[in-house]
Amino acid sequence: MFETEIQGPSLLGFFVQQAGVSIGLVMWGLITVEVPRSFSTLNRPVAALLETLCIIVLAATPSFFLGRAVQSNAPTLALSGKWIWLLPTIATVLIDVMSGPPLRNIEDLFFPIHDGEAWWAVFLATYPTVGCIAYSLGIVLMNRKTKL
Repeated sequence: MFETEIQGPSLLGFFVQQAGVSIGLVMWGLITVEVPRSFSTLNRPVAALLETLCIIVLAATPSFFLGRAVQSNAPTLALSGKWIWLLPTIATVLIDVMSGPPLRNIEDLFFPIHDGEAWWAVFLATYPTVGCIAYSLGIVLMNRKTKL
């Protein structure tokens, strides 16, 4: 008689994806952190642009395709996965606003000084934030493609 099951976003699915993608991206950041640093020998504006693009591409590319894979293989899990960008984005913005001049902090997230501990911010904040945004975009865009 009552055989219809309501499928919706799962709080457990949200937290599993949030933790999995974020922790995976921190590990990925630790592995690939030297790739963007290789651009630091160039002149400042060129180096900053190339390093920023490299960090964004390294963080976003695997996450975007992972999001697409989740949407195509586990659509019920993707219902909650499309929202995982919220927590790291809010946390990064709050930490950025509370810790000093915002423009300087944004620069540290994408083009850190290479003789100190500024790279911690890149793989602990930038990689997970950019990656979670890309993961959610992968889910949303794949969902849009399947509806067309």
